[in-house]
Amino acid sequence: MSTLVGPTLGSFLNICRAASVLPVCQAFILRGDKTCTLMGVSIATTKITDILDVALCILCALAMIYVAYRTHSKYAAVGRSEMGILNLLYFCMLVVQIPSVGGWMTSQPELTNAFFLWSSIIHTALIATTGWVLLLNGFVGFQLVTDGTPASVYSIAVTAFLVFTGTGYVAADTVYGWTTVFAPGTNLVSLPLFALEFLVPVVAVLVYMLCQVLLVYTQLSVRKPLRMFLSSPPFLLLLY
Repeated sequence: MSTLVGPTLGSFLNICRAASVLPVCQAFILRGDKTCTLMGVSIATTKITDILDVALCILCALAMIYVAYRTHSKYAAVGRSEMGILNLLYFCMLVVQIPSVGGWMTSQPELTNAFFLWSSIIHTALIATTGWVLLLNGFVGFQLVTDGTPASVYSIAVTAFLVFTGTGYVAADTVYGWTTVFAPGTNLVSLPLFALEFLVPVVAVLVYMLCQVLLVYTQLSVRKPLRMFLSSPPFLLLLY
């Protein structure tokens, strides 16, 4: 019986043993690293690793379509375009999460292994990117740059692209071993991936919530939005 090793900063070994459904853990599993995996549900020749996650992703994706429609229809809303980028990223993340975490292994896994591996890599990149865009959206309401202008929208879009490509490369290099720079080793230690997948989203959520609380108290005369903000963090766990 395997035992847990002592905690090491940036190590995914114990994390993936306890929560193997994380996208980066799925990438390590497909790469061949031995971790605890879900048995899944078999339907005919197809095996779905996490059927509940697949169902939640579909429901959340449908909800995001409605949210995006409502956001786009509010022409006078502050940060409408910037929030549209966030909605799009979160929708894409939910779609990619279906094969990344849900699985869908067929009777010929050698034909789909690369697809699922890249799905997990892209999913990891989308988590960091969505967190980054959420962080930037937290400052939009302060009008440091006028919302909806090219300077505001393009700055978010361009930096989001850079974060996505950078995180995607780090994840791909870690998994495929193109170089030895991001090699995870036997304990699956990857400080860059640990920071991008865990620290960036957590910091983004905290900063975003703080910015919204400050905006409500300094700019609005009602407190209803504050209750909505404070009740939303549990739903952000769906990032994982």
